[in-house]
Amino acid sequence: MAKIKKVKDVKPRVPVIISQIDPEANSKAIVISHIPFGFFEKELLSYFSQFGKVDRVRVARNKKASFLILISTFCFTGFTGNHKGWAFVLFKDCEVAQLAAEAMNGYLMYEKRLECKVIKNKNFPRCLLKGPRLIPPPVKGARTKQHALKMNKVQSECCEKKSEKRMLRKLRVRKKKLSALGYQLPTVAGLPKEKLMTPTPAKEIDTLRVTEVKSENIKENVMSKPSTQ
Repeated sequence: MAKIKKVKDVKPRVPVIISQIDPEANSKAIVISHIPFGFFEKELLSYFSQFGKVDRVRVARNKKASFLILISTFCFTGFTGNHKGWAFVLFKDCEVAQLAAEAMNGYLMYEKRLECKVIKNKNFPRCLLKGPRLIPPPVKGARTKQHALKMNKVQSECCEKKSEKRMLRKLRVRKKKLSALGYQLPTVAGLPKEKLMTPTPAKEIDTLRVTEVKSENIKENVMSKPSTQ
């Protein structure tokens, strides 16, 4: 009968591979700077495969599209996803990475002089830890139709009321700021109309004074007349 191990007897598993890694030693990845336009994922993979087996290739691209590239191969309209001029290449062996970096460092390609360096273990990029071999670049305007349908869809009454309140609130704040500067916005449907104090002209003021004087004289005459009984 097999002996049942207790919880105290079970030893915790220690990752031997991680403990043996030297942070100052060279890794299997290289960084390539000053890459020319058009020398992207597929081109890097096919070119550096002559030195040895390549596990992963990552090209640094615009931050606006980096999150969308990881999720899908497409992106919304307006996200460029342009490259930043440098990339990572992960090889199967450390010796192959060292050989490729020495061979391609200072290599002139399409009026660009490449700079290749082997990355140390302490500076190993996270994008090379997992994922597919290649991440396709984003396609500009690939989801234009879907984005247009999303923006032009019919909203519910609740969403319309919320958007209307938000728009009117912004208009009130803008109207206050412009009125403080001496400008006045045209009337907008939905905003409460403010009662403006229109100045009365001089002729109207004179007529009002004359009517007041006449009314006072009439009252004095009525009070001064004796009552006839």
